[in-house]
Amino acid sequence: MINRETTHYETDTADFEVTCDLCGEQDFYDDMDWTDLMAAMKDDGWKNKKEGGGDWVHHCPKCAAKIQERLDR
Repeated sequence: MINRETTHYETDTADFEVTCDLCGEQDFYDDMDWTDLMAAMKDDGWKNKKEGGGDWVHHCPKCAAKIQERLDR
């Protein structure tokens, strides 16, 4: 889950709270636009996936690694 915490209208950026949909791990990203947020999350190892119903799920690096390990078996 991604929550926009604060919007900085003068710079078109925001502060975001990202929560893993499996374990609840949280990361905070400050003063970013959406594109920068997605790039930072990817650099940090977060995985985002759109599920069949159209909802997005977000997995922290630890959970993403566990999922990939199961898929690789």
